[in-house]
Amino acid sequence: MKVGIVGINEGNGHPYSYSSIFNGFNEDLIDTCPFEVIRKYLTETHKNSHILENARVTHIWTQDIETSRNIADFTYIPNVVADIDDLINKVDAVIIARDDVENHWKLSKKFIERGIPVFIDKLLTPNFQELEELLVCRDKSGGKIMATSSSRFTPGIYRAEKLLNESEDSVRYIHGISKVSWIRYANHLLDGICYLFGTEFESVQNTAKGDDKDIVHIEFKNGLDCILSIYKEIALPISFTVYTNKQHYTIPFTDTSFASYFFGFYNMLNDFVSYVSTGKSALSFNDSVKISSLIIAASDSKREGNRKISFDEVLSSSIGKYIN
Repeated sequence: MKVGIVGINEGNGHPYSYSSIFNGFNEDLIDTCPFEVIRKYLTETHKNSHILENARVTHIWTQDIETSRNIADFTYIPNVVADIDDLINKVDAVIIARDDVENHWKLSKKFIERGIPVFIDKLLTPNFQELEELLVCRDKSGGKIMATSSSRFTPGIYRAEKLLNESEDSVRYIHGISKVSWIRYANHLLDGICYLFGTEFESVQNTAKGDDKDIVHIEFKNGLDCILSIYKEIALPISFTVYTNKQHYTIPFTDTSFASYFFGFYNMLNDFVSYVSTGKSALSFNDSVKISSLIIAASDSKREGNRKISFDEVLSSSIGKYIN
């Protein structure tokens, strides 16, 4: 399978890590990767021994040709293209390896229109208008789309799933915390939470004031409460804690060696390759649409004076016909 990488944006080094998982990396050029965390988990965990089978990144486009060449040299990508359109008819699938969500629809549209399978990093789109346009386009082309955070595929999520399945405890409350911004990083919390607890949402309300934080209360239809706190600048590991009637579990996105980061990426991309090849994925696209809709609704809640938004309001909108 030939894969095309589309990147890059400020603070996001996914083209380096993703391409390394498909192609391996040049150990002699490790210092040319500008992301310290990526250098750490590539040299200490990847070690050129965890490379996906049956798929290779063969083409790369970024908005800066020198950056593209640097990534290509580091991860053995044979083709650097000057125009994103040059990926069309050259690859079997495309990865939008950037989380500037305001550009997701613009970058993915031409591929979805042509039925080329697309992976989108985390959020599908940042607003309902673009989300509906994407869903209409997908319906017409029948294209495959996968959108998620790698947090859904980390070892910590699987350990939590096992603990919860083996326990007779009653889950009472979930609290998650992250940095950066709600629109960019909410998926890092929600994709794992929704894997464990589903996507039957009752309501969402963003109670925060100002641009430096988001405090979001999510009610599930079964009565479970979840509060997610995201601060623009805060020193912490991204994590969420599940509280039961007897104990609690904290599920971190990563560990001190960042191995969890790496294996989350590896498992996620392996699932995408399987999805493109067989049509089968561990993820439900319907759930991805619901999670994106919830994130957008929480942003709307804050903009509309912290209004509590029933998820039935989303389901009764034009988006609802695309959600099961």
